Amino acid sequence: MPHVSALGLLCLAMVLAGCAAKEPVASVCSMRATPEEFVGVHVELSGFANVWRHGVSLEDPACPELAIALSEPPENKEDSPTSKFFLSLPFDISPDAPSIPVTIRGKLTKHSGQLPPYVFVVESGSIRNASGG
Repeated sequence: MPHVSALGLLCLAMVLAGCAAKEPVASVCSMRATPEEFVGVHVELSGFANVWRHGVSLEDPACPELAIALSEPPENKEDSPTSKFFLSLPFDISPDAPSIPVTIRGKLTKHSGQLPPYVFVVESGSIRNASGG
């Protein structure tokens, strides 16, 4: 029976590894294609942040015509990871400003009767280097 107990230990290790895993990884393209599936679900997104006069959006070169509006949580504190992330973004709203490669974590929210109807609430994030790491 040592084979059965080794299999049991392997299953237990896989379950524990799943518990310690980070948020599921999603893409801007999949989130925009089926936003209802992502509302309220904590995920990790990677893409390119663009700073605009009235906000920040996240884009993906795989679906350049789509973007997700980003926001801070309503109860956000000045020294929170979210504030630190938004303050780390270079504020350059010129038309030729480069997009900033970022990885963010948070959840999509729905705002009925408002534009944009879906907004990604960032709980933490970081700027990646240009090579994606």
